[in-house]
Amino acid sequence: MRSYKDRIETYSMLIELRIRPGQFKISSVISKVAHEFHFSTIKAHNVPHLTLYGSFQTNHVDKVIQVLEHMGKNYDGISYVIDGFKQLDGDKGKVIYFNIVPSKDLTTFRHDLSNNLRKFAPSIKSFDYEKQFTFHITLCFKLSEDEAERVMSYLTEPPKDHPEYRPLGQFYFPFDASRLTFLGNDSRIICEYDMMQKKILFRRESLSKNTWKKTFEIYRNKNDFEVNDDRHSLKLQTYLISDLHLDHENIIRYCARPFSGIDEMNRILVDNWNRIVSPNDTVYFLGDMSYGRDSHSSSFWLKKLNGKIIFIRGNHDRGLEETSDHQILEHDMYRFLLVHDPNKLPIKWDDWIIHGDKHNNNLSSYPFINRKKKTVNVSCEVIGYKPINLEEIIRQINKDSGDQVLVR
Repeated sequence: MRSYKDRIETYSMLIELRIRPGQFKISSVISKVAHEFHFSTIKAHNVPHLTLYGSFQTNHVDKVIQVLEHMGKNYDGISYVIDGFKQLDGDKGKVIYFNIVPSKDLTTFRHDLSNNLRKFAPSIKSFDYEKQFTFHITLCFKLSEDEAERVMSYLTEPPKDHPEYRPLGQFYFPFDASRLTFLGNDSRIICEYDMMQKKILFRRESLSKNTWKKTFEIYRNKNDFEVNDDRHSLKLQTYLISDLHLDHENIIRYCARPFSGIDEMNRILVDNWNRIVSPNDTVYFLGDMSYGRDSHSSSFWLKKLNGKIIFIRGNHDRGLEETSDHQILEHDMYRFLLVHDPNKLPIKWDDWIIHGDKHNNNLSSYPFINRKKKTVNVSCEVIGYKPINLEEIIRQINKDSGDQVLVR
């Protein structure tokens, strides 16, 4: 084991969960709040983080690394959900934070980590040893009561000049953390344990794009987001999918897609489609095939995709002749209206709606299945980056359970 004992000053150390690839979703909210209220880094973090333990001091850096390696190998990632915002009283004022609903894995891991580190790396935070732990990602801090009240109002109420906008406070998103991060002096990474690759990554390797590419690849395969075999059915099938956004680099950040770049994203989305859809299957594509100034046309991509494709226009689709703004699909006593944007129905309709447009950006209102609204969201991020069979949608609707957020 490589020793850092003589090279690192031992104070202000932290153990955190690495938020990437969803970091941009969080940091964009922080940036909006900081801009609106003119907060500097004194009151709003540049880099959002989920602290599991610390601050602490220790002369046993190697032991901390061994604990992370020993514990991390038992986990294939750690899940949690961000559900809105809350506030608490901090040492130097009010703190507003992203409210985290932890998974059982996250709760267990943090408690066990605390017990394993306290003997040789005691935390200065007494709450690190309590079973009841407030998991959170700080949005802003050191606020007066008036500042906190104004920020919470900004988060929970639509802008006065745009009352149709969804308040930021409705932020809801499931995260899958793949790395445990050990931070040292000046919040610099000492190392990370990669739960996908099952190994310790020291600073340079942990920041490497190629290393992240490998992490994403393993993550996709674990979650069946990358289809590596032929899954064509012997009988004809009907599939649905929306919002591929091929060639759109920023969509990777906006929607926390687990890809290292455009080329990788394009290749996997096309391969996933063609390994599931046979040339004679029917696919209802619900809009937004590609996007961006330098993107290829929808026609270019359609030539690369299997199936008899029925194209329903999205808000970014241009120059296609054989498209429509909606379709009605009937199957197994169900009637579905297929549209891109569920907020802009072209006809009067009170039955089930299958749609795209919302991506994974408003999962509290538009999860995979919303039984109250009778909507099904087939944006590609929500259905695992591959076309979904109509019979599978109906099977999920018939399940006697609550709203479903993501297909795994």
